[in-house]
Amino acid sequence: MKMIGLLALALFVAPYSVFAQNNTERVDSTTCEPEEGWIVEVYEDENGNEVVSDTIWLGAAPQVTQYELKDCDKVDVCAESSKYAIVSKNGKCGLYDMIHHVNVTEIAFDELKLLRHSMLESGNNASVFFVVEGPKRGKLSVDEATNNTVYVWTEDE
Repeated sequence: MKMIGLLALALFVAPYSVFAQNNTERVDSTTCEPEEGWIVEVYEDENGNEVVSDTIWLGAAPQVTQYELKDCDKVDVCAESSKYAIVSKNGKCGLYDMIHHVNVTEIAFDELKLLRHSMLESGNNASVFFVVEGPKRGKLSVDEATNNTVYVWTEDE
């Protein structure tokens, strides 16, 4: 449930078109088919055509490579919240939890900057970051209680 609140936050705070939902007037049947960690919700419309309406990631969270702070080239504790630090190593940056002493993300971003704090439906706080990884730009929302992350990338132009 916390992940759904985080996803809702990410979609609310990001003015990017990421997920599309088909609004079928009449639905005859619903099935969910797992596909490599994703649940794909498929509806059959009034003409018998299958319509994908939503996708949800249910796979295991990817393991994040852990580095000790002493192995990082630079550690910048976020001024607005001392919970997180932006760490740099070999020209790339990532997010580190200063309280639990763990890397929250891989050290793989070209740019990472705290944008704001928000409250999730669950009551947990979230930190929202601007991220750049190669040609991709987007937002990263992190549930501060669980360190669950949601990335919302801009579409290619």
